[in-house]
Amino acid sequence: MAWPINRTEFGPNRSPVLTGVDYIDEQSIVPLAVDPTSGSLKVNATVTSSGGVAQTQVRNSSNTWTDVGYSSGNLNMPVNVENFPSTQPVSGTVTATQTTGSNLHVVVDSGSITTSTSTLPTTPLYGQTTIATTGTAVQLPNKTLTGGVIVQALAGNAADIYVGDSSVTTSNGFQLQPGQATSVAVGNVDDLYINGTAADGVCFIGT
Repeated sequence: MAWPINRTEFGPNRSPVLTGVDYIDEQSIVPLAVDPTSGSLKVNATVTSSGGVAQTQVRNSSNTWTDVGYSSGNLNMPVNVENFPSTQPVSGTVTATQTTGSNLHVVVDSGSITTSTSTLPTTPLYGQTTIATTGTAVQLPNKTLTGGVIVQALAGNAADIYVGDSSVTTSNGFQLQPGQATSVAVGNVDDLYINGTAADGVCFIGT
C-alpha cells in the first residue's frame, strides 16, 4: 500500500522504517519514523495553549492500548520503542569498510565470513632509463607494481620523450616534454617503453 501523499508530520530526513495503524479509523496504514541519531520514535503531539498534557499510546498484538509517554507543554516527547532490533538480517555479499581510527566489528550468526587485509608497500620502486639509439623503443626495467608508477622525462633531455608499449614511436606515443610526468596504472614497470632521442631518458617511481 502506498503511503498517503498528504502525510507531512516528518521531514525529508525522517524516512519511514516502521508502520502503524491510524488511531482514528484503526485501519489505515501509516508510516512511523525513527530518529537516526537517538533511535527514538518521532511523534507529533498537539498541546493546548492552556498547558494541557500530550499523551502517546501504543497498541500491542492483543489490541490493548498502553500509555508510553506524556509531555506537558513540550512537543518533542521522547518515546522508547521496545524490541526494536539493533541489527538487521542481510543476505548476499556485504562489504564492511573501516575508517581511520575506528573499530570494525562484524558478527556472523551462521555461515562464514572472509576477511582480507592489505599492507601498504614500505619500499618505493624507482630508477632511470635512457635511450641508446634515436628512434628505437627501450623497455623500462622489471619491477612488479601494486600501486602504479609515475614516469617523468628527465629535465636535461634534448627533446621530447614518448611513452607507450613495445610498438611506441615518436609519432604514436604519449608525449612528455623535459620535466613533464605522467602516472600509469600497470602491473610492472616493464610494461612501459620509451622512444625518442639517444641519451635522453626518464626517471620513474612507483609502488
